[in-house]
Amino acid sequence: MDDEDHSSLIKMIFEKFETRLCPPSAGITNVTLKQLWARERQVLVFYHHRIAHTSSLWPGYMIPSVWPNTTSVEIMQEHLEDKYKRGRPTERFWICQGILTPTPTTIAKNPLHSLETALAGPATEGLLSFLKGKSAGATGINIVIADFVEKGGFVSNILALNESL
Repeated sequence: MDDEDHSSLIKMIFEKFETRLCPPSAGITNVTLKQLWARERQVLVFYHHRIAHTSSLWPGYMIPSVWPNTTSVEIMQEHLEDKYKRGRPTERFWICQGILTPTPTTIAKNPLHSLETALAGPATEGLLSFLKGKSAGATGINIVIADFVEKGGFVSNILALNESL
């Protein structure tokens, strides 16, 4: 994409979501689901391009998202625990990715299973186990990513984590 394409996309984002955009000026500590709903500002846009430095779009560096890049639930949990224990800068969001990455070997070893049953289900169970006892908010977890979130009580667990704020 060139600068003109980025400008067009940003213009479209503003046209569609202008009244719902939560600007960076709100500050990361004021971005909770409860506060977003109360202000009717439920859209945060993170844009990874220099042309997007506006007062309404969050810079891409504010939302680093490192995933474990493994097929092992145990390695994923160790990765998440290590990142959680190290902490994070309070001026950035913290993404907790409970996603396993398939390899050709994973696919070859599971010809009768979908990626949902081979990886996503076990990953979500491992993620929920990791989240037990963790905190949400400015010094804890902000965003949780998983596949097939409708399974395993994922949504109710994440809502409970948010209620702790």
